[in-house]
Amino acid sequence: MDFFIGHFNYWIVIILMMVGLYTVISRGNLIKKIIGLNIFQVSVFLLYISLGTRRLLSLKASRSIQTRYPMC
Repeated sequence: MDFFIGHFNYWIVIILMMVGLYTVISRGNLIKKIIGLNIFQVSVFLLYISLGTRRLLSLKASRSIQTRYPMC
């Protein structure tokens, strides 16, 4: 259960991607296709933000460990 809760951002990204892709494929109306593309685009933005914050948090954690226990 912790795996699903720990990767909540990625599950939201997957759901949004599927909704956006389904909307683009299944709808004939051009406006609805554009809305589907926007949903898909938002999911890609969220994916990049999630990856960036994960990397940033790991960098901050490694720096705080180095400041607490400097190698003399």
